[in-house]
Amino acid sequence: MPMRAYRASSAFAGRHIQDNMWLWIGLAAVATAALAVGVWQQPRSNIWGHLVALTGMFAGTLVMMKSQEGFVAPVAEDDDDGYVPTPG
Repeated sequence: MPMRAYRASSAFAGRHIQDNMWLWIGLAAVATAALAVGVWQQPRSNIWGHLVALTGMFAGTLVMMKSQEGFVAPVAEDDDDGYVPTPG
């Protein structure tokens, strides 16, 4: 799949998450904390532990995305033709 088509197809969902990043981080953190209560009440291995890990990873990924906001790469990304300019 050409990169241009991929970028166009994922632009809407990505823009919604990017515009509401703090909301998504907060929701993921609250979900992680709520599910952690389930693990605390039933400490044996169960679905709560897996869900806490999943929501925690999602929250962590969002925090990493937020920390990269405004970062400018030193080299331009690869375009559809495969041309990458050499630095310097």
